Amino acid sequence: MLVWLGWMVRRTFSAMPKLTGDRHQDGAGMIEVLVALSIFAGATTMFLSSLLTGSHAVDRMHESVTASTLATSQIEHSHYQDFLAAPTVYPSLDGLPPGYTVISEASPIPGRDSNIQKLTVSVYRDGELILVRENLKANR
Repeated sequence: MLVWLGWMVRRTFSAMPKLTGDRHQDGAGMIEVLVALSIFAGATTMFLSSLLTGSHAVDRMHESVTASTLATSQIEHSHYQDFLAAPTVYPSLDGLPPGYTVISEASPIPGRDSNIQKLTVSVYRDGELILVRENLKANR
């Protein structure tokens, strides 16, 4: 009878789910998923942040290159204009990109002949000064 009772107890407990192993295993799986999701979210956030930073850098570089090109073109354009007595403003380029303004000012150079002047070209974007470039213009 004791053998039969031991057999029944073993059979009953072996049919029941293990409380310690299964219960901890389910919780560990959930924690692993949450940790994996948080790592993925952090990596995604860093990736998107680097894309945004790169995009801003490209925009600034495009603005800088455009301003430099406009300043160089304006200096060449002013050199081909008739010589005007300083101080004066030479006509600006036509067909500027939207939002850009270019101003070409000539000023006399103290202690020099009046046939040479300092040419200052300022490039603005949406009213903000971006670039100033200087050169000389001579009356030839």
